[in-house]
Amino acid sequence: DADAHKIHVRSAADAGMNILRVWGGGIFLPDAWYDACDETGILVYHDMQYAQGGHDPQNTTTQAAELRHQIRRLSHHPAIALWDGCNACHVAIGPPTVIHARVVMTAGRPAD
Repeated sequence: DADAHKIHVRSAADAGMNILRVWGGGIFLPDAWYDACDETGILVYHDMQYAQGGHDPQNTTTQAAELRHQIRRLSHHPAIALWDGCNACHVAIGPPTVIHARVVMTAGRPAD
């Protein structure tokens, strides 16, 4: 629930942490967590939800739509200091991992 997320972030701030990472092998967190980071001044290093070893991104319309949705949903949070395309993936500008750069750089534009 929202209170648990606020407690988690407040505990990190009280421990002297100034940045938290949303790990690419995890989940997109609920709004309450990002709100708590904004309120406490904790910065966020945000992986997209991909990881090496079989969970690499694919250049599909479904994955592009998910990334656009999440970036648009979260982009107003000043706490997000860095968007990272993937957790430990080899990313090159070209198929099949072009989705990272293409989606992040065009997230505010209408879908193709």
